[in-house]
Amino acid sequence: MSTMSTHPHEQYLEVIQREEFLAFFTFAQLPGVGAELTGLVKIARPSEGGGMPINYLSLTFIVDTPDDSIFRAAKAQFGRLNLGDFQRHIPGVRAMTSVPATGFAGPHYVHQLDLVFSGALPADLNTLILQSGAAVRQAISAKTEAPQYWDDPSQAPKKTQDEQNNLGARLKALLGLFTGN
Repeated sequence: MSTMSTHPHEQYLEVIQREEFLAFFTFAQLPGVGAELTGLVKIARPSEGGGMPINYLSLTFIVDTPDDSIFRAAKAQFGRLNLGDFQRHIPGVRAMTSVPATGFAGPHYVHQLDLVFSGALPADLNTLILQSGAAVRQAISAKTEAPQYWDDPSQAPKKTQDEQNNLGARLKALLGLFTGN
Protein backbone atom coordinates (compact mmCIF):
# COMPACT_ATOMS: atom_id res chain seq x y z
CA MET A 1 0.00 0.00 0.00
CA SER A 2 1.31 3.44 -0.92
CA THR A 3 2.20 5.97 1.72
CA MET A 4 1.66 8.80 -0.74
CA SER A 5 -0.32 11.84 0.37
CA THR A 6 -3.77 12.38 -1.12
CA HIS A 7 -3.16 16.03 -2.15
CA PRO A 8 -1.96 16.12 -5.79
CA HIS A 9 0.76 18.75 -5.13
CA GLU A 10 2.16 16.66 -2.29
CA GLN A 11 1.97 13.50 -4.41
CA TYR A 12 3.97 15.07 -7.21
CA LEU A 13 6.53 16.39 -4.72
CA GLU A 14 6.95 12.91 -3.26
CA VAL A 15 7.44 11.48 -6.76
CA ILE A 16 10.16 14.04 -7.51
CA GLN A 17 11.87 13.43 -4.16
CA ARG A 18 11.97 9.67 -4.76
CA GLU A 19 13.35 9.70 -8.31
CA GLU A 20 15.51 6.79 -9.38
CA PHE A 21 18.94 7.81 -10.63
CA LEU A 22 19.74 5.90 -13.85
CA ALA A 23 23.00 7.21 -15.28
CA PHE A 24 25.20 10.20 -15.88
CA PHE A 25 27.51 11.40 -18.62
CA THR A 26 30.04 14.20 -18.91
CA PHE A 27 29.99 16.85 -21.60
CA ALA A 28 32.33 19.48 -22.97
CA GLN A 29 31.17 22.18 -25.32
CA LEU A 30 33.22 22.18 -28.52
CA PRO A 31 35.90 24.88 -28.89
CA GLY A 32 34.76 27.98 -30.73
CA VAL A 33 31.09 27.59 -29.75
CA GLY A 34 31.24 29.98 -26.83
CA ALA A 35 32.42 29.67 -23.26
CA GLU A 36 33.40 25.98 -23.69
CA LEU A 37 31.20 24.77 -20.86
CA THR A 38 32.03 21.49 -19.13
CA GLY A 39 30.15 19.40 -16.62
CA LEU A 40 27.88 16.42 -16.28
CA VAL A 41 24.29 15.41 -16.86
CA LYS A 42 22.48 13.25 -14.31
CA ILE A 43 19.52 11.27 -15.62
CA ALA A 44 16.67 10.09 -13.40
CA ARG A 45 13.10 8.88 -13.70
CA PRO A 46 10.19 8.54 -11.28
CA SER A 47 10.70 5.53 -9.05
CA GLU A 48 8.61 2.48 -9.84
CA GLY A 49 5.31 2.27 -8.03
CA GLY A 50 5.02 6.02 -7.50
CA GLY A 51 1.34 5.84 -8.40
CA MET A 52 1.24 9.14 -10.27
CA PRO A 53 0.08 9.52 -13.88
CA ILE A 54 3.23 11.33 -14.98
CA ASN A 55 5.99 9.78 -17.01
CA TYR A 56 9.11 11.87 -17.33
CA LEU A 57 12.86 11.73 -17.61
CA SER A 58 14.77 14.22 -15.51
CA LEU A 59 18.06 15.67 -16.80
CA THR A 60 20.11 17.65 -14.31
CA PHE A 61 22.98 19.64 -15.82
CA ILE A 62 25.79 20.48 -13.40
CA VAL A 63 28.20 22.88 -15.09
CA ASP A 64 31.63 23.88 -13.77
CA THR A 65 31.65 27.66 -13.34
CA PRO A 66 35.10 28.86 -12.24
CA ASP A 67 34.11 32.52 -12.79
CA ASP A 68 31.07 34.75 -13.26
CA SER A 69 31.39 34.93 -17.05
CA ILE A 70 31.19 31.12 -17.35
CA PHE A 71 28.25 31.11 -14.94
CA ARG A 72 26.38 33.67 -17.08
CA ALA A 73 27.23 31.76 -20.27
CA ALA A 74 25.93 28.50 -18.75
CA LYS A 75 22.72 30.17 -17.60
CA ALA A 76 22.15 31.61 -21.07
CA GLN A 77 23.03 28.38 -22.91
CA PHE A 78 20.84 26.06 -20.85
CA GLY A 79 18.02 28.60 -20.73
CA ARG A 80 17.82 28.34 -24.54
CA LEU A 81 17.24 24.57 -24.63
CA ASN A 82 13.80 23.86 -26.02
CA LEU A 83 11.38 21.01 -26.54
CA GLY A 84 12.33 20.58 -30.20
CA ASP A 85 15.96 19.93 -29.21
CA PHE A 86 14.80 16.74 -27.49
CA GLN A 87 11.85 15.73 -29.68
CA ARG A 88 14.21 15.35 -32.66
CA HIS A 89 16.03 12.55 -30.81
CA ILE A 90 13.56 11.08 -28.33
CA PRO A 91 10.20 9.72 -29.57
CA GLY A 92 7.21 10.29 -27.30
CA VAL A 93 8.37 13.49 -25.59
CA ARG A 94 5.38 15.83 -25.52
CA ALA A 95 6.42 18.58 -23.10
CA MET A 96 9.43 19.92 -21.24
CA THR A 97 10.09 21.97 -18.14
CA SER A 98 13.28 24.00 -17.81
CA VAL A 99 14.26 25.22 -14.36
CA PRO A 100 17.54 26.83 -13.32
CA ALA A 101 18.40 25.55 -9.85
CA THR A 102 20.98 28.14 -8.90
CA GLY A 103 20.16 31.77 -8.35
CA PHE A 104 23.70 33.01 -7.79
CA ALA A 105 27.20 32.46 -9.19
CA GLY A 106 29.18 29.73 -7.49
CA PRO A 107 31.42 26.78 -8.36
CA HIS A 108 28.57 25.17 -10.33
CA TYR A 109 25.56 26.17 -12.33
CA VAL A 110 22.69 23.67 -12.05
CA HIS A 111 19.83 23.46 -14.55
CA GLN A 112 17.05 20.87 -14.49
CA LEU A 113 14.94 19.67 -17.40
CA ASP A 114 12.01 17.31 -17.15
CA LEU A 115 11.04 15.62 -20.41
CA VAL A 116 7.40 14.58 -20.12
CA PHE A 117 6.21 11.64 -22.26
CA SER A 118 2.82 11.12 -23.90
CA GLY A 119 2.60 7.60 -22.52
CA ALA A 120 4.86 5.30 -20.57
CA LEU A 121 8.61 5.76 -20.69
CA PRO A 122 10.20 3.54 -23.32
CA ALA A 123 11.02 0.08 -21.97
CA ASP A 124 14.59 0.33 -23.28
CA LEU A 125 16.06 2.85 -20.85
CA ASN A 126 19.59 2.40 -22.24
CA THR A 127 18.46 3.62 -25.66
CA LEU A 128 16.57 6.47 -24.02
CA ILE A 129 19.73 7.55 -22.19
CA LEU A 130 21.75 7.39 -25.42
CA GLN A 131 19.09 9.45 -27.20
CA SER A 132 19.31 12.03 -24.41
CA GLY A 133 23.06 12.26 -24.94
CA ALA A 134 22.56 12.76 -28.68
CA ALA A 135 20.07 15.55 -28.02
CA VAL A 136 22.47 17.30 -25.64
CA ARG A 137 25.39 16.95 -28.08
CA GLN A 138 23.44 18.59 -30.87
CA ALA A 139 21.63 21.23 -28.79
CA ILE A 140 24.74 22.69 -27.15
CA SER A 141 27.37 21.64 -29.72
CA ALA A 142 29.22 19.42 -27.29
CA LYS A 143 31.03 16.14 -27.09
CA THR A 144 29.86 13.67 -24.48
CA GLU A 145 31.42 10.66 -22.85
CA ALA A 146 29.68 7.29 -22.77
CA PRO A 147 27.00 7.13 -20.07
CA GLN A 148 27.85 5.55 -16.75
CA TYR A 149 24.91 3.47 -15.55
CA TRP A 150 23.84 2.91 -11.99
CA ASP A 151 22.58 -0.66 -11.75
CA ASP A 152 21.99 -0.58 -8.00
CA PRO A 153 19.72 2.36 -7.11
CA SER A 154 20.69 2.09 -3.43
CA GLN A 155 24.26 3.03 -4.43
CA ALA A 156 23.25 6.00 -6.58
CA PRO A 157 24.26 9.49 -5.49
CA LYS A 158 21.70 11.57 -3.65
CA LYS A 159 20.37 14.90 -4.90
CA THR A 160 22.73 17.82 -4.35
CA GLN A 161 21.69 20.67 -2.08
CA ASP A 162 20.94 22.82 -5.15
CA GLU A 163 18.66 20.08 -6.48
CA GLN A 164 16.92 19.74 -3.10
CA ASN A 165 16.46 23.50 -2.87
CA ASN A 166 14.87 23.49 -6.30
CA LEU A 167 12.16 20.89 -5.67
CA GLY A 168 9.46 23.54 -5.30
CA ALA A 169 10.36 25.21 -8.61
CA ARG A 170 10.35 21.85 -10.42
CA LEU A 171 6.99 20.98 -8.86
CA LYS A 172 5.53 24.30 -9.98
CA ALA A 173 6.85 23.78 -13.53
CA LEU A 174 5.49 20.22 -13.78
CA LEU A 175 2.10 21.17 -12.33
CA GLY A 176 1.97 24.10 -14.75
CA LEU A 177 2.07 21.62 -17.63
CA PHE A 178 -1.03 19.88 -16.37
CA THR A 179 -3.03 22.87 -15.16
CA GLY A 180 -2.16 25.20 -18.04
CA ASN A 181 -0.60 27.83 -15.74
